[in-house]
Amino acid sequence: MTAPLVYASIGRLAAENAKANQIEVMKTTNENFNQSIKNNDPLEVIYWNVQFHIIMGEMADNAYLKPSYDRLLIDHARISQTFYRPRDPDIQQRMEDASGHHQGMIVAIESGDSKVMVELILALWELSKDRFDNYVRSDPLPIESIA
Repeated sequence: MTAPLVYASIGRLAAENAKANQIEVMKTTNENFNQSIKNNDPLEVIYWNVQFHIIMGEMADNAYLKPSYDRLLIDHARISQTFYRPRDPDIQQRMEDASGHHQGMIVAIESGDSKVMVELILALWELSKDRFDNYVRSDPLPIESIA
């Protein structure tokens, strides 16, 4: 799957190219993301998560990666609607972990640490990966059903 590579490349470039005003907007966006988690509002969680990552794409400022990244964000938002719902403690914990990753990304971007940024992006991907896999790959049909 290429998504983690695109996300990691965007994250690395964001850490290398971010401007101070973009970082401030990202911080405010992350505060809104955190508040939506506290409010148990899944649509707001999805909205502010996507906004956070849109800002990261703007920071990266790469005309070649951005179209692919933007498409991934659309798919991510659509699929997230299936699991960004605090139905159980696992989902709630994943959202809180995502919040922690976002905060770490802000610190990495502020310090220009692209290595840490890539590590955080990949860790964030791991939080959602199994949920995406369940959505895009259904269980195979039993052989008896095919015959």
